[in-house]
Amino acid sequence: MSRRRPAEESLLFDLPLDTAPAEPTRAAPTPEEPLDQPALPLTEAEAEDLAEVAAAAETAERSHSAAKPETAPPIYHRRYTRRSPRATLRTRLAAGLTDLGVCAAVMVVLLVALLAQGVRPTVSDWPAAALFLLSFSFLYSVLPLAFWGRTPGMALCGLRATSTDRRPLSFRQAALKWLGSVLTVAFLGLPLLLALGGRSLSDLLSGSTTRLLDRAD
Repeated sequence: MSRRRPAEESLLFDLPLDTAPAEPTRAAPTPEEPLDQPALPLTEAEAEDLAEVAAAAETAERSHSAAKPETAPPIYHRRYTRRSPRATLRTRLAAGLTDLGVCAAVMVVLLVALLAQGVRPTVSDWPAAALFLLSFSFLYSVLPLAFWGRTPGMALCGLRATSTDRRPLSFRQAALKWLGSVLTVAFLGLPLLLALGGRSLSDLLSGSTTRLLDRAD
């Protein structure tokens, strides 16, 4: 009859004797966990290197910002610079006579149309004709001056008008410039002599200046 070993004895001899107990492993720190180890202080040489790199970066940034191109001037001013000479009395007179000739041609066409219809103008009709001529000359002068800075006569003579700060004329300035032209015609061109000083009566009333275009452009 065989003898049974106790359960405690069998368990004792069944344990592996050559294996050491495994050391507990520490989990890797997550990004949320703060690092307990403080940063090592920089040496004097490393601090000097960092200062040199920062100074070089600041210098490069300043040079880059200084090398940025300036804002391109508006298209309106590309052919009109501060070096452009002011309009002479001769060119102003030629431009004024050209515009005046256009207005006179319109009046001639109107008169011919009335005669063709069998209407003969009388003295009492001249105020209406004068009002029509003023209305036409206002639109003829103010709109081109406000949008392009020159009337057709000024364009033929190479002139352009701007405000004194080199900005395009406003509608108010264009209207005042037209008023100066009307006064010049009403006084038989005598106010045009003010242009010998560099600015005409129209320029003074509207706060503008009239110059020659740069033909090189």
